[in-house]
Amino acid sequence: MPNPTRIEKVETFLWDRWLLIKIHCEDGTVGIGEGGVHGWQRPTKTMIETMEPYLIGKDPHKIEHHYQWLYRSSHFMGAVVQGALSAIDIALWDIKAKALEMPLYKLLGGPVREKVVCYPHTYGNNISELLESCKRHIDEGWKFVRWHQPETGPSQQYIDNFNKLEPVESVLVAQEQMRAIRESVGPEVQICFDVHTRLDTAHAITFCRAVEQFRPYFIEDPIRSENSASYRTLARHVPVPIAAGEQWANKWSFRTASNLSKLMNLQTVKQKKLSKAAIETLSIIAYNQPVTRAEIEEIRGVAFGTNTLEILMELNWVRPYGRKDAPGKPIPVSYTHLRA
Repeated sequence: MPNPTRIEKVETFLWDRWLLIKIHCEDGTVGIGEGGVHGWQRPTKTMIETMEPYLIGKDPHKIEHHYQWLYRSSHFMGAVVQGALSAIDIALWDIKAKALEMPLYKLLGGPVREKVVCYPHTYGNNISELLESCKRHIDEGWKFVRWHQPETGPSQQYIDNFNKLEPVESVLVAQEQMRAIRESVGPEVQICFDVHTRLDTAHAITFCRAVEQFRPYFIEDPIRSENSASYRTLARHVPVPIAAGEQWANKWSFRTASNLSKLMNLQTVKQKKLSKAAIETLSIIAYNQPVTRAEIEEIRGVAFGTNTLEILMELNWVRPYGRKDAPGKPIPVSYTHLRA
Protein backbone atom coordinates (compact mmCIF):
# COMPACT_ATOMS: atom_id res chain seq x y z
CA MET A 1 0.00 0.00 0.00
CA PRO A 2 1.24 3.55 -0.69
CA ASN A 3 2.41 5.55 2.30
CA PRO A 4 -0.08 8.13 3.63
CA THR A 5 0.41 11.65 2.28
CA ARG A 6 -1.66 14.75 1.53
CA ILE A 7 -1.97 17.15 -1.38
CA GLU A 8 0.03 20.26 -0.62
CA LYS A 9 -0.09 22.43 -3.74
CA VAL A 10 -1.43 22.54 -7.31
CA GLU A 11 0.53 24.38 -10.03
CA THR A 12 -0.70 25.22 -13.53
CA PHE A 13 1.47 25.97 -16.56
CA LEU A 14 0.26 27.61 -19.77
CA TRP A 15 2.49 26.62 -22.68
CA ASP A 16 1.39 27.81 -26.12
CA ARG A 17 -1.81 25.80 -26.77
CA TRP A 18 -1.28 23.44 -23.85
CA LEU A 19 -2.17 23.49 -20.18
CA LEU A 20 -0.13 21.29 -17.85
CA ILE A 21 -0.45 20.88 -14.10
CA LYS A 22 1.63 19.57 -11.22
CA ILE A 23 0.03 18.29 -8.03
CA HIS A 24 2.53 18.34 -5.15
CA CYS A 25 2.22 16.07 -2.10
CA GLU A 26 3.66 16.53 1.39
CA ASP A 27 6.04 13.61 0.88
CA GLY A 28 7.56 15.25 -2.21
CA THR A 29 5.69 13.20 -4.82
CA VAL A 30 4.61 15.25 -7.84
CA GLY A 31 1.95 14.19 -10.34
CA ILE A 32 1.74 15.62 -13.85
CA GLY A 33 -1.48 16.07 -15.82
CA GLU A 34 -2.85 17.87 -18.87
CA GLY A 35 -6.09 19.72 -19.53
CA GLY A 36 -6.57 19.46 -23.28
CA VAL A 37 -9.15 22.10 -24.19
CA HIS A 38 -7.45 23.90 -27.07
CA GLY A 39 -8.62 27.48 -27.35
CA TRP A 40 -9.86 27.61 -23.74
CA GLN A 41 -6.68 27.02 -21.78
CA ARG A 42 -7.01 30.12 -19.60
CA PRO A 43 -10.59 29.39 -18.46
CA THR A 44 -9.50 25.79 -17.79
CA LYS A 45 -6.59 27.11 -15.71
CA THR A 46 -9.06 29.22 -13.73
CA MET A 47 -11.28 26.17 -13.21
CA ILE A 48 -8.35 24.17 -11.83
CA GLU A 49 -7.56 27.04 -9.46
CA THR A 50 -11.24 27.05 -8.41
CA MET A 51 -11.01 23.33 -7.61
CA GLU A 52 -7.66 23.62 -5.82
CA PRO A 53 -9.02 24.59 -2.35
CA TYR A 54 -11.01 21.35 -2.25
CA LEU A 55 -7.90 19.30 -3.11
CA ILE A 56 -5.52 20.83 -0.55
CA GLY A 57 -5.04 18.49 2.40
CA LYS A 58 -6.79 15.58 0.71
CA ASP A 59 -5.52 12.04 0.24
CA PRO A 60 -4.27 11.92 -3.39
CA HIS A 61 -5.06 8.21 -3.67
CA LYS A 62 -8.84 8.67 -3.38
CA ILE A 63 -8.92 9.42 -7.10
CA GLU A 64 -12.46 8.34 -7.93
CA HIS A 65 -13.87 10.06 -4.83
CA HIS A 66 -12.27 13.38 -5.81
CA TYR A 67 -13.41 13.07 -9.41
CA GLN A 68 -17.01 12.34 -8.43
CA TRP A 69 -17.11 15.08 -5.78
CA LEU A 70 -15.83 17.73 -8.17
CA TYR A 71 -17.97 16.45 -11.04
CA ARG A 72 -21.19 16.45 -9.00
CA SER A 73 -20.58 19.63 -6.98
CA SER A 74 -21.92 22.03 -9.63
CA HIS A 75 -25.17 22.38 -11.53
CA PHE A 76 -23.35 23.22 -14.77
CA MET A 77 -20.77 21.30 -16.77
CA GLY A 78 -18.91 21.62 -20.06
CA ALA A 79 -15.57 21.12 -21.78
CA VAL A 80 -13.70 23.60 -19.54
CA VAL A 81 -14.87 21.82 -16.39
CA GLN A 82 -14.06 18.43 -17.90
CA GLY A 83 -10.66 19.68 -19.02
CA ALA A 84 -9.83 20.70 -15.46
CA LEU A 85 -11.09 17.37 -14.08
CA SER A 86 -9.04 15.51 -16.69
CA ALA A 87 -5.82 17.30 -15.72
CA ILE A 88 -6.40 16.57 -12.03
CA ASP A 89 -7.38 12.94 -12.65
CA ILE A 90 -4.28 12.23 -14.75
CA ALA A 91 -1.98 13.89 -12.19
CA LEU A 92 -3.48 11.86 -9.33
CA TRP A 93 -2.97 8.61 -11.23
CA ASP A 94 0.61 9.69 -11.84
CA ILE A 95 1.05 10.13 -8.07
CA LYS A 96 -0.39 6.67 -7.38
CA ALA A 97 1.97 5.04 -9.89
CA LYS A 98 4.98 6.72 -8.32
CA ALA A 99 3.86 5.79 -4.81
CA LEU A 100 3.52 2.14 -5.80
CA GLU A 101 6.76 2.22 -7.83
CA MET A 102 4.89 0.66 -10.71
CA PRO A 103 4.55 2.10 -14.25
CA LEU A 104 0.93 3.12 -14.52
CA TYR A 105 0.22 1.20 -17.71
CA LYS A 106 1.27 -1.97 -15.88
CA LEU A 107 -0.74 -1.04 -12.80
CA LEU A 108 -3.90 -0.80 -14.90
CA GLY A 109 -3.48 -3.92 -16.98
CA GLY A 110 -0.35 -3.64 -19.08
CA PRO A 111 0.24 -2.46 -22.66
CA VAL A 112 -2.21 -3.43 -25.38
CA ARG A 113 0.08 -2.88 -28.38
CA GLU A 114 3.74 -2.65 -29.29
CA LYS A 115 3.32 0.27 -31.68
CA VAL A 116 0.65 2.47 -33.24
CA VAL A 117 0.22 3.83 -36.75
CA CYS A 118 0.77 7.58 -36.99
CA TYR A 119 0.20 10.21 -39.64
CA PRO A 120 1.78 13.58 -40.45
CA HIS A 121 0.00 16.86 -41.17
CA THR A 122 0.39 18.00 -44.77
CA TYR A 123 -0.33 21.57 -45.86
CA GLY A 124 -0.58 23.83 -48.89
CA ASN A 125 -2.11 27.10 -50.02
CA ASN A 126 -3.16 25.40 -53.24
CA ILE A 127 -3.29 21.90 -54.72
CA SER A 128 0.27 22.10 -56.07
CA GLU A 129 1.71 22.98 -52.66
CA LEU A 130 -0.39 20.30 -50.98
CA LEU A 131 0.83 17.68 -53.46
CA GLU A 132 4.43 18.72 -52.84
CA SER A 133 3.93 18.43 -49.07
CA CYS A 134 2.38 14.96 -49.43
CA LYS A 135 5.17 13.72 -51.69
CA ARG A 136 7.82 15.06 -49.32
CA HIS A 137 6.33 13.19 -46.36
CA ILE A 138 5.99 9.97 -48.35
CA ASP A 139 9.63 10.25 -49.39
CA GLU A 140 10.48 10.52 -45.67
CA GLY A 141 8.80 7.16 -45.08
CA TRP A 142 5.26 8.05 -44.07
CA LYS A 143 2.44 5.70 -45.04
CA PHE A 144 -0.32 8.25 -44.49
CA VAL A 145 -1.14 11.82 -45.50
CA ARG A 146 -3.64 14.12 -43.81
CA TRP A 147 -4.91 17.62 -44.43
CA HIS A 148 -7.86 19.85 -43.59
CA GLN A 149 -11.04 21.15 -45.17
CA PRO A 150 -9.80 23.86 -47.58
CA GLU A 151 -10.63 27.50 -47.08
CA THR A 152 -12.16 29.39 -50.01
CA GLY A 153 -10.31 32.67 -49.69
CA PRO A 154 -7.88 34.22 -49.84
CA SER A 155 -5.92 30.93 -49.58
CA GLN A 156 -6.90 27.28 -49.11
CA GLN A 157 -5.07 27.00 -45.79
CA TYR A 158 -6.56 28.04 -42.43
CA ILE A 159 -4.89 31.21 -41.11
CA ASP A 160 -6.09 32.50 -37.71
CA ASN A 161 -9.76 32.92 -38.66
CA PHE A 162 -8.91 35.46 -41.37
CA ASN A 163 -9.98 33.24 -44.24
CA LYS A 164 -13.51 32.29 -45.19
CA LEU A 165 -15.07 28.93 -46.02
CA GLU A 166 -18.01 28.74 -48.40
CA PRO A 167 -19.19 25.11 -48.04
CA VAL A 168 -20.28 24.34 -51.62
CA GLU A 169 -17.06 25.70 -53.10
CA SER A 170 -14.93 24.14 -50.35
CA VAL A 171 -16.44 20.70 -50.97
CA LEU A 172 -15.59 20.94 -54.66
CA VAL A 173 -12.02 22.02 -53.91
CA ALA A 174 -11.60 19.18 -51.40
CA GLN A 175 -12.80 16.65 -54.00
CA GLU A 176 -10.19 17.88 -56.45
CA GLN A 177 -7.50 17.79 -53.77
CA MET A 178 -8.29 14.18 -52.92
CA ARG A 179 -8.45 13.18 -56.59
CA ALA A 180 -5.06 14.75 -57.31
CA ILE A 181 -3.43 13.23 -54.22
CA ARG A 182 -4.78 9.73 -54.82
CA GLU A 183 -3.56 9.85 -58.43
CA SER A 184 -0.17 11.10 -57.25
CA VAL A 185 0.52 8.81 -54.28
CA GLY A 186 -1.05 5.64 -55.65
CA PRO A 187 -3.27 3.06 -53.94
CA GLU A 188 -0.98 2.05 -51.05
CA VAL A 189 -0.76 5.38 -49.20
CA GLN A 190 -3.67 6.02 -46.85
CA ILE A 191 -5.58 9.32 -47.01
CA CYS A 192 -6.97 11.01 -43.91
CA PHE A 193 -9.07 14.16 -44.19
CA ASP A 194 -10.19 16.45 -41.35
CA VAL A 195 -13.32 18.56 -41.87
CA HIS A 196 -12.97 20.13 -38.39
CA THR A 197 -16.80 20.08 -37.98
CA ARG A 198 -17.12 22.86 -40.57
CA LEU A 199 -19.83 21.32 -42.76
CA ASP A 200 -23.51 20.77 -42.07
CA THR A 201 -24.99 17.31 -42.52
CA ALA A 202 -26.17 17.83 -46.10
CA HIS A 203 -22.81 19.12 -47.34
CA ALA A 204 -20.96 16.41 -45.40
CA ILE A 205 -23.06 13.70 -47.08
CA THR A 206 -22.40 15.21 -50.50
CA PHE A 207 -18.67 15.32 -49.84
CA CYS A 208 -18.37 11.81 -48.38
CA ARG A 209 -20.25 10.29 -51.29
CA ALA A 210 -18.11 12.16 -53.82
CA VAL A 211 -14.78 11.01 -52.33
CA GLU A 212 -15.72 7.36 -51.75
CA GLN A 213 -13.99 6.45 -55.02
CA PHE A 214 -10.65 7.66 -53.59
CA ARG A 215 -10.88 5.26 -50.62
CA PRO A 216 -10.09 7.62 -47.74
CA TYR A 217 -8.83 5.93 -44.57
CA PHE A 218 -11.24 8.15 -42.66
CA ILE A 219 -13.08 11.47 -42.79
CA GLU A 220 -12.63 13.19 -39.45
CA ASP A 221 -15.25 15.34 -37.68
CA PRO A 222 -17.41 15.92 -40.77
CA ILE A 223 -20.24 17.64 -38.82
CA ARG A 224 -20.74 19.70 -35.70
CA SER A 225 -20.03 17.78 -32.51
CA GLU A 226 -22.68 19.10 -30.11
CA ASN A 227 -25.21 16.36 -30.87
CA SER A 228 -23.43 13.04 -31.25
CA ALA A 229 -26.74 11.42 -32.25
CA SER A 230 -26.59 13.38 -35.52
CA TYR A 231 -23.94 10.88 -36.62
CA ARG A 232 -26.77 8.37 -36.95
CA THR A 233 -28.22 10.45 -39.78
CA LEU A 234 -24.81 10.80 -41.38
CA ALA A 235 -23.97 7.11 -41.06
CA ARG A 236 -27.14 6.09 -42.89
CA HIS A 237 -26.10 8.08 -45.96
CA VAL A 238 -22.32 7.84 -46.30
CA PRO A 239 -20.14 4.88 -47.38
CA VAL A 240 -16.78 6.01 -45.93
CA PRO A 241 -15.22 5.48 -42.47
CA ILE A 242 -15.82 8.35 -40.04
CA ALA A 243 -13.53 9.46 -37.20
CA ALA A 244 -15.04 11.54 -34.41
CA GLY A 245 -14.85 12.30 -30.72
CA GLU A 246 -12.09 14.77 -29.90
CA GLN A 247 -14.60 17.50 -29.05
CA TRP A 248 -16.86 15.32 -26.91
CA ALA A 249 -16.38 15.99 -23.23
CA ASN A 250 -18.28 13.20 -21.50
CA LYS A 251 -18.87 9.46 -21.76
CA TRP A 252 -22.51 9.87 -22.80
CA SER A 253 -21.57 11.31 -26.18
CA PHE A 254 -19.39 8.29 -26.80
CA ARG A 255 -22.13 5.95 -25.64
CA THR A 256 -24.55 7.50 -28.14
CA ALA A 257 -22.09 7.21 -31.00
CA SER A 258 -20.39 3.93 -30.14
CA ASN A 259 -23.26 1.86 -31.54
CA LEU A 260 -22.72 3.24 -35.03
CA SER A 261 -20.90 0.74 -37.23
CA LYS A 262 -19.72 3.47 -39.63
CA LEU A 263 -17.70 5.22 -36.89
CA MET A 264 -14.42 3.46 -37.45
CA ASN A 265 -12.45 5.50 -34.92
CA LEU A 266 -13.76 7.04 -31.71
CA GLN A 267 -10.88 9.33 -30.89
CA THR A 268 -9.25 9.75 -27.51
CA VAL A 269 -10.65 12.86 -25.86
CA LYS A 270 -8.45 14.92 -23.58
CA GLN A 271 -11.49 16.28 -21.71
CA LYS A 272 -12.40 12.94 -20.16
CA LYS A 273 -10.98 10.67 -17.51
CA LEU A 274 -7.60 9.07 -17.86
CA SER A 275 -7.35 6.91 -20.99
CA LYS A 276 -5.19 3.82 -21.32
CA ALA A 277 -3.12 5.62 -23.91
CA ALA A 278 -2.43 8.47 -21.50
CA ILE A 279 -1.55 5.90 -18.86
CA GLU A 280 1.15 4.42 -21.10
CA THR A 281 2.60 7.90 -21.62
CA LEU A 282 2.51 8.70 -17.92
CA SER A 283 4.50 5.57 -17.16
CA ILE A 284 7.46 7.28 -18.81
CA ILE A 285 6.85 10.54 -16.93
CA ALA A 286 6.41 8.75 -13.60
CA TYR A 287 9.96 7.42 -13.53
CA ASN A 288 11.63 10.25 -15.44
CA GLN A 289 13.07 7.48 -17.56
CA PRO A 290 15.13 8.00 -20.71
CA VAL A 291 12.67 8.51 -23.56
CA THR A 292 13.76 6.97 -26.84
CA ARG A 293 12.40 7.67 -30.29
CA ALA A 294 11.08 4.10 -30.42
CA GLU A 295 9.15 4.65 -27.19
CA ILE A 296 7.66 7.87 -28.49
CA GLU A 297 6.69 6.07 -31.69
CA GLU A 298 4.80 3.57 -29.55
CA ILE A 299 2.59 6.18 -27.90
CA ARG A 300 2.58 9.11 -30.30
CA GLY A 301 -0.82 10.15 -31.55
CA VAL A 302 -2.93 8.40 -28.92
CA ALA A 303 -2.02 10.22 -25.72
CA PHE A 304 -2.05 13.88 -24.67
CA GLY A 305 -1.66 16.55 -27.34
CA THR A 306 0.47 16.13 -30.41
CA ASN A 307 3.49 17.97 -29.01
CA THR A 308 3.08 17.33 -25.29
CA LEU A 309 6.14 15.09 -24.95
CA GLU A 310 8.29 17.77 -26.58
CA ILE A 311 6.88 20.32 -24.12
CA LEU A 312 7.67 18.03 -21.19
CA MET A 313 11.20 17.64 -22.52
CA GLU A 314 11.65 21.40 -22.81
CA LEU A 315 10.39 21.80 -19.25
CA ASN A 316 12.88 19.09 -18.20
CA TRP A 317 10.03 17.00 -16.80
CA VAL A 318 11.23 14.04 -18.88
CA ARG A 319 14.68 13.42 -20.32
CA PRO A 320 15.19 12.94 -24.07
CA TYR A 321 17.73 10.30 -25.01
CA GLY A 322 18.87 8.82 -28.31
CA ARG A 323 17.36 6.18 -30.48
CA LYS A 324 17.66 2.57 -29.41
CA ASP A 325 19.42 1.87 -32.68
CA ALA A 326 21.76 4.87 -32.29
CA PRO A 327 22.46 5.38 -28.56
CA GLY A 328 23.34 8.90 -27.55
CA LYS A 329 21.87 10.65 -30.57
CA PRO A 330 19.53 13.35 -29.23
CA ILE A 331 15.91 13.61 -30.27
CA PRO A 332 15.10 17.04 -31.76
CA VAL A 333 12.27 18.45 -29.66
CA SER A 334 10.72 20.04 -32.75
CA TYR A 335 10.21 16.61 -34.35
CA THR A 336 6.44 16.53 -33.90
CA HIS A 337 5.39 13.54 -36.02
CA LEU A 338 6.95 10.14 -36.45
CA ARG A 339 6.84 7.59 -39.22
CA ALA A 340 4.22 4.86 -39.29
